[in-house]
Amino acid sequence: MVFLVAVTYLPTRIVVAIGILLIVGDNLFEHVQAEQLGNIGWAWTILHERKMLELISGFRLFIVYPLISWIGVMAVGYAFGTLFKMEKY
Repeated sequence: MVFLVAVTYLPTRIVVAIGILLIVGDNLFEHVQAEQLGNIGWAWTILHERKMLELISGFRLFIVYPLISWIGVMAVGYAFGTLFKMEKY
């Protein structure tokens, strides 16, 4: 949501471009796994992978919606909403 607030100040075309770039770009990194990144693997899991994450011993967090693709979907959805504000011809 913080990202969405930040992009509301940008032109709609840029918001669409960022959203599409995040959605499409997310698939380019499918081969990268959190285990390959060592100590920062937990951050990659939150941003990109859908899996169980244990941050503290005994506390598990299941990442259902990775942030990169979800932020892209929100940005494109926000930009799509501007179509409803357009006047009908």
